[in-house]
Amino acid sequence: MNADTAQLRFRLLVGLILFCVALANADILLNRHPHIPAEAPYGFYAWFGLFACLACIVLAHIACLLLPRKEADDD
Repeated sequence: MNADTAQLRFRLLVGLILFCVALANADILLNRHPHIPAEAPYGFYAWFGLFACLACIVLAHIACLLLPRKEADDD
């Protein structure tokens, strides 16, 4: 990896972090109407999305353990 690629990756990471912070702070400006009390805390949708994604990853790893592929399946 050359210096240009490393600099580009760093810029993309910083941009993504700034975008995520801006979206989380937009939660203050938006007038949300929660349907249940659990939706009311600041940043609920961000945390819910993060935990849902992590749950999908964990379930995929468990499925890989329970449903292994045979080596002959690559053909």
